[in-house]
Amino acid sequence: MLAMLVTARAADEPQKGSPLITQEKLQGELKDATIRLLDARLKAEYEKGHIPGAVWVDTKALQALARPESITNETAWASALAPLGLGADIRVVFIYDNARQHDAARVWWSLVYAGVPRVGLVDGGFDRWTKDKRPVSTEPAKVSLAQFRPQLHDKSLASRDEVGKAESNVLDARSAEEYSGERKSRTNPTAPTGHIPGARNLDSYSLVDTDGQFLDTDSIRRRFAEAGFVTDKSVIAYSAGGNRSAIAIFALERIGVPSRHYVGGFGDWIREAKRTVVQGKNPRD
Repeated sequence: MLAMLVTARAADEPQKGSPLITQEKLQGELKDATIRLLDARLKAEYEKGHIPGAVWVDTKALQALARPESITNETAWASALAPLGLGADIRVVFIYDNARQHDAARVWWSLVYAGVPRVGLVDGGFDRWTKDKRPVSTEPAKVSLAQFRPQLHDKSLASRDEVGKAESNVLDARSAEEYSGERKSRTNPTAPTGHIPGARNLDSYSLVDTDGQFLDTDSIRRRFAEAGFVTDKSVIAYSAGGNRSAIAIFALERIGVPSRHYVGGFGDWIREAKRTVVQGKNPRD
């Protein structure tokens, strides 16, 4: 049965303050039907066991929607979101993975971009959940299709040209080795290495621990300050293709810093031969 149509917030109004729920608190709210819990792991992992009530989300399908030809296609976004059952009765959505927020944060960003009203992350991954002997289910969650009408938050995106401007406050959320050019792409070893001129490096995995739990807000602020970021100015974040930069964007929101996403990332930047790349540890040389 098709649930009632849900319309997102206005496209120029990003959600304020994405929630981060502890696993202890989530366990106490598993029977709350107004919470939609999404599992962003591989489907085979979901089928072996997941947090009770969690709905599997196709992370790769949402990633594909961020391509230039589809990122503004409201019909495609509506089709991708329908199986998640985001009906009018759902007051908040939480996402988890088992990859230090690599996939969960990308799903979070995708839903926020699409205009889902209230979206957050589970603090910590599935391994942490099982280590603490919390309940696990192999029963697939049963949800009704919900016709969600997206209102895409286009102003949260940054273009190639904007990233390349000297005055931009740009964050490269990849590893230090990728940023400096020391590490080649595993999928395309002949591709240019390095970073976008002017970008500063802060590895997004330094913002979470090995269990996928975020640092406290004071520690997050300190990490950004140590990396040389001006946090009273909007930050443009990128990574290789949008996942790790989504972690950084969530962390920035935690400390009240506005941001935009160059979601195509370094992979998109080097597709144009005219685009300059910089190697080494400094932003511009």
